[in-house]
Amino acid sequence: MKIVALFVALSVYVVLASDCPNNNISECQGIQCGSNFHLECVQQICTCSTNTGCVYNSNCTNTADHTCDDNNRMWICIDSRCRCVRRPNVGK
Repeated sequence: MKIVALFVALSVYVVLASDCPNNNISECQGIQCGSNFHLECVQQICTCSTNTGCVYNSNCTNTADHTCDDNNRMWICIDSRCRCVRRPNVGK
């Protein structure tokens, strides 16, 4: 049952986080990245990406040259790179 709940939660997250459904960076309107990030569309999600490698989300932390501390954003490890993405608006 826990696995089903996790799958449903992840599915909702992906649907709500699909900022660029055609995987085109031009769909990322209104997304502004800090000076040490670059804008990318990865797996249909607009991200402010770093060149920092990762295996787990916990590998991605704020450093002197890049922070993801906006209340509306969170770190996530996608395709072995740390990326700063918008938090889903689940339950709002």
